[in-house]
Amino acid sequence: MRILKVAVDWNFGYGNTPSLIVTIDKCLSTDKFKFVRKNEIYYAENDGQVMFYSYNAPGGGFGGRTITINMADGKCKDLIGPWSSRSSYVNMMGFGPSIDVQFKCDPSLNHGRTGMPGHCTVKSVKDYLDRNNAHFEIYKYIDTDDGEFSWRPRLKPELLDHYIAKLKGG
Repeated sequence: MRILKVAVDWNFGYGNTPSLIVTIDKCLSTDKFKFVRKNEIYYAENDGQVMFYSYNAPGGGFGGRTITINMADGKCKDLIGPWSSRSSYVNMMGFGPSIDVQFKCDPSLNHGRTGMPGHCTVKSVKDYLDRNNAHFEIYKYIDTDDGEFSWRPRLKPELLDHYIAKLKGG
């Protein structure tokens, strides 16, 4: 996976957390990952893309569909109706760190949310932002209620006054 572009859906004027939209050259399929397990979490990284599932026993996640994954030890594992999770939880479990994103796998689609939810390593996103002199950065956000931590975008502090002036029409 090669990151082609990172943008932010800022949600200006609303209380929603901004989200990252990451345009990539290809979305890797589940069979391209080698998963490790810790408690109920099955986690894998490949070239900056992250996948994980929450699974203890057969359930109703993904409509009860069976998802076959390759384990790091070379074995295959069938997860029957696993659930998705979120980066903040798997980060707290000691994996990653990863960040929740919206993937765009087709760069020609330039409008709205035309991608799919996914996850990237924090390192892959930071490396892209550093190489491309982005106007924003990602920072570690800790949820003090449950100890989970996630990464969120924010404007670089040195650019904040400039953007505030733009929003006010200046």
